[in-house]
Amino acid sequence: DLYVPFTTRFAKSIQSVLPKAMIFVEMPPEFGEHDFPEIDPKVVPNAVNAMHWYDLATLFFCSWSNYFTIDFYTKSLVFGMEKRRRVHNKQLADVASFGAKMHNAPTLIGEAGIAYNLNGARAYSDGDFSAQVAALDHTVTCLEANMLSFTLWCYAADNHNAYGDLWNLEDLSLVAPRQTSPYLKAALLAAVSLPIYYIAQQAKK
Repeated sequence: DLYVPFTTRFAKSIQSVLPKAMIFVEMPPEFGEHDFPEIDPKVVPNAVNAMHWYDLATLFFCSWSNYFTIDFYTKSLVFGMEKRRRVHNKQLADVASFGAKMHNAPTLIGEAGIAYNLNGARAYSDGDFSAQVAALDHTVTCLEANMLSFTLWCYAADNHNAYGDLWNLEDLSLVAPRQTSPYLKAALLAAVSLPIYYIAQQAKK
């Protein structure tokens, strides 16, 4: 009743200037499989399924646990490492399937990532980023298991250890100019490794 008409008007406005522009449709993630509306390419041409995905338990509680999460489709608690991963893989498979309701539109996860101030931001004082490494590795592993393209959120050039991304105290930024290694946070280098490290080295030049 609201989202599709808004998306339609938005697409028409953009494509009246840029006719070949791709429209990233970031449907609210709480929409389940049965709530996702049909989006006809005649209504929104060149649409991309760009839903966001996060491990909600880690994001909302700002704490990493490798044996607990929440299934936001069923609103149930999930315990155990293997069940946790299966639930997240199923969530991402469902997200990818939404492209079919957009007449086989491509899927690019518009946002994915972790909060780096996990567990009371202890890592910023003791240097132990093992929780962040595990959380990010889990997220990226699930995304790659579903062969999904994704964007890691976010890049905040003024990220601050005390105030995060300077928006709502969120601390999801991959870059941390005020830390000892001022380009990329330690957890990112450990979890994603060489391609990101190469980009960081190029950015220094």
